[in-house]
Amino acid sequence: MATFVKTPGGKWKAIVRVRDVTLCRTAARKTDLLPWVESTERKIRMGQGVPAIESKVRCFAEAVERYEREVLPRLSPRTAATHRARLRWWVSKIGRTPLCNITVDTLERHCRTLLEQGPGDAAGRRAALNGGGVSPSTARGYMVAVGGLFTVMRKKWRWVDYNPVRDCSLPPTGEARERVLTGEEMERLLAECRRSRSPYLAPVVELLLETGCRFGEVSRLQWRDVDLDKRTIRLPKRKTKSRRVRIVPLTEHAVAILRDLYQRRVVVDLTGADPVFPGKTDRTKPVGELKTGWAAACRRAGIVDFHVHDLRHQVATWLFQSGVGLDQIGRLLGHKSKSVTSLYAHLGLDELRRLLERKENGGTR
Repeated sequence: MATFVKTPGGKWKAIVRVRDVTLCRTAARKTDLLPWVESTERKIRMGQGVPAIESKVRCFAEAVERYEREVLPRLSPRTAATHRARLRWWVSKIGRTPLCNITVDTLERHCRTLLEQGPGDAAGRRAALNGGGVSPSTARGYMVAVGGLFTVMRKKWRWVDYNPVRDCSLPPTGEARERVLTGEEMERLLAECRRSRSPYLAPVVELLLETGCRFGEVSRLQWRDVDLDKRTIRLPKRKTKSRRVRIVPLTEHAVAILRDLYQRRVVVDLTGADPVFPGKTDRTKPVGELKTGWAAACRRAGIVDFHVHDLRHQVATWLFQSGVGLDQIGRLLGHKSKSVTSLYAHLGLDELRRLLERKENGGTR
């Protein structure tokens, strides 16, 4: 209920208190305040006034704490860890700031600090450049993490009614990698993978090329998710980046690789942990030393600036050059957004060039 008091100047003041927030309005007559009081109380009952109130009594650190508890567990472990580290950096800067006081200028000022000086903690220094700052893409990632938090606060928690990140000038994104090996380079690389001390490096790399899966999706694959009869792999949503179940078709060569591995399979855990590529010391857990073997194989093959994730780009390139559409490529690779798959559209420039040349010559070609 509202409280009405008379000011020393002879006017009337209406006071509406909700939690720790006090809303006031002054008028010459008490009756002039009644419509405002009625409207304010009605909005609060309907929840319409909640964001303005919550944004004054809640601080940024409190929002991050709830976000870590309710939202991050639904993301993939790697994505959750990245967002958690970035949000905690923001907490170190604006943790005690009320949500209503976090503005575009506030966020852009700290973003410039990232670009010039870096995060300044042990985890952040790994992403820092030689000059001390982080790359524009990394700084943009920090802003995206805050933007995701504000979106949840606005749409689900009703703590704010405005997302300041939407009006921020974000650092530009970096150019997409276009590293694709030639046929001869790929043969050299596969040969060195087969010579690796790790018995699983070659089959993992070949399965990546046969399926277009991410490295973690293959290296952590469980036999219960493999159906050799139907020639498919079922990737549970907890193991995919998009957090969606994905069914991956298997080629004949992929099936042959998996059948060979299955014949050499040793079951040591009856509780259900049965990785396709078990570790050396604990066969109930996936193998964990493949990245070292990969780096050594690339070095011996004379391949530079080629990451294991680039194998996905290699597969997408082969598919696109074979006439497969972007929608189908995106479905195979598990892209949640079409904008990601559209990065491969530049591969069709040669075909467009031939069509233009045909037009210039009156369609004679």
